[in-house]
Amino acid sequence: MADYKKSPLQIGITGGIGSGKSIVCKIFSCLDIPVYEADSRAKWLTNNHPEIKEKVLQLLGEKSYNAEGMYNKFLCCLGRF
Repeated sequence: MADYKKSPLQIGITGGIGSGKSIVCKIFSCLDIPVYEADSRAKWLTNNHPEIKEKVLQLLGEKSYNAEGMYNKFLCCLGRF
């Protein structure tokens, strides 16, 4: 039988829009349970990681980032490059 006490339990919170994922994560945080927010990290990487930015620019073109160098999520979601 595996010894589960050696590593912390890791769970994923999934669900559709408005299903309560953020509430569950806030409850965990209030209970001092560490929460890794993948959406926040993905946004940061998209805006700050040079190799990722280069790949996005190659794939979607110059309009995929605005004048300030931030990812243009709205334009990209509409497919208007």
